[in-house]
Amino acid sequence: MPPTSFRYRILIVDDEAALRDVGKLLLEAQGYEVICAEDGFEGLAALKQSLPDLIISNLRMPNMNGFEFLSVVRRRFPIIPVIVI
Repeated sequence: MPPTSFRYRILIVDDEAALRDVGKLLLEAQGYEVICAEDGFEGLAALKQSLPDLIISNLRMPNMNGFEFLSVVRRRFPIIPVIVI
């Protein structure tokens, strides 16, 4: 993609590093900007930095699981679409 074109930003929240890495590689190869987080707490911190156009989140994670993370996301950012894995 040309550097001046808009790139969709995707946030991947998953505690498994291999899934985050593969997802990031595949999506970046398609021209998306990808941000990764290990759990819900890191996901919320990432949301403070910049809002994504889409969130892909695992439900079973340590610390703050996907259910807790997504309940906060739904209250604060109801317009952001979410894919749950």
